[in-house]
Amino acid sequence: MKAQHVRISAKDWFISLATLMGAMLLVFSGARAQAQTFTVLHAFGPNGGPYQPYNGLAMTPGGILYGTSLRGGSSGNGTAFELKRTGSGWLLNVLHNFQGGTDGAMPVAAVMIAPDGVLYGTTSQGGDPNCGTNGGCGTVYSLQPPAHAPLSALTPWTEKVLYAFQGGSDGRTPGYGAPAFDSNGAIYGTTEFGGDVQDCGSNGCGTVWELSPTSSGGWTEQVRHRFNGSSSEGAVPVGGIVLLPGYDDILGFTTVDYQVFFGLEPFTFEYYYIDQLSNTYGCDVNTTLLFDPNTFTFYGVAQGCGSAGEYGGGMVFSWFYGFTVLHDFGTTRGNYPAPEGPLIQDTAGNLYGVSFNGGAHQSGSVYKVSPARDYTELYSFTGGDDGSGPVGNLVMDAAGNLYGVTASGGPSLGGVVFEITP
Repeated sequence: MKAQHVRISAKDWFISLATLMGAMLLVFSGARAQAQTFTVLHAFGPNGGPYQPYNGLAMTPGGILYGTSLRGGSSGNGTAFELKRTGSGWLLNVLHNFQGGTDGAMPVAAVMIAPDGVLYGTTSQGGDPNCGTNGGCGTVYSLQPPAHAPLSALTPWTEKVLYAFQGGSDGRTPGYGAPAFDSNGAIYGTTEFGGDVQDCGSNGCGTVWELSPTSSGGWTEQVRHRFNGSSSEGAVPVGGIVLLPGYDDILGFTTVDYQVFFGLEPFTFEYYYIDQLSNTYGCDVNTTLLFDPNTFTFYGVAQGCGSAGEYGGGMVFSWFYGFTVLHDFGTTRGNYPAPEGPLIQDTAGNLYGVSFNGGAHQSGSVYKVSPARDYTELYSFTGGDDGSGPVGNLVMDAAGNLYGVTASGGPSLGGVVFEITP
């Protein structure tokens, strides 16, 4: 399929919403900067607990936060954790200490919360000890809460490895995107490497994979696509899959090297749009996109480009049957903001994200971009006890409070979980 081709139904949807999008831009006005309250809810440290969270959070409707740490835990291979409000404070519960080997290690992706409360995620290493050079090629896992009320708030959950990647044509090293579920209960994601080891060399260029539940309670894996590394197709899908609701078939979008948006339909691989981020702006895009089903618009962030050229500070962009720059960070590599993703969106259409660097102290920031493209920096990290290098996605509760993590900084330099209140 050529880059500009879109299925008739999707194309009609795009066109029918064009007027609505224009009206929304007129209705929504840029929010004025308001005083924000910043609070560190938990500081991580190298004391056997979680250390260096390297992606964003997930939140239940009741306000319980879930995340992963790249390092720390009883064996140093990372953890999955829960953070919940208790009275006037917050209590951290380590749900699982990854052990390496067959258990998995180094979770770099955020978790996804299923409707039944089970968590699903991936580890970048571990699994099959005979695969790769780091004790395994990565896993897909689940974490099941206790069947009955736990005797202690610190009761661990039950972890199960659903699949261990085999490397080679099967794929290896799941990236930073959280798993995605379709309406039939299948799980989708990407691996950065493996797949096509003929066109891409022994490392491969990455895959899109699917895990389908079986009647016996297990899971069956199939590789939905193997990237070939060409400039028209791309390679190394670091971000995750976004599933479009309301489709009977599977239509997923992500970003890969060469900045290709791709579509997946049953047993086929079709391009819907090859964006201008690489050819025109020289950007790098390595995070999952945000999809707004109400407007059929995709939002994302890019690094290493903008008005300062290929060494610029990056940008926030949208795609609605065409590419639009919503905010250009416009700085040079000396104070390279490096916006992270995926973005989140509130009911008024405002976008929220973090930059790993940049800000007033060059330690990262939390920002908002309004539908009118007004940019507001909500918080600038100092690199001290408040943390440094925010990563991954933010989450927002019903009251409009934002929650996120930093990969480093804090009193023990292990990163923090923070809250920003309006």
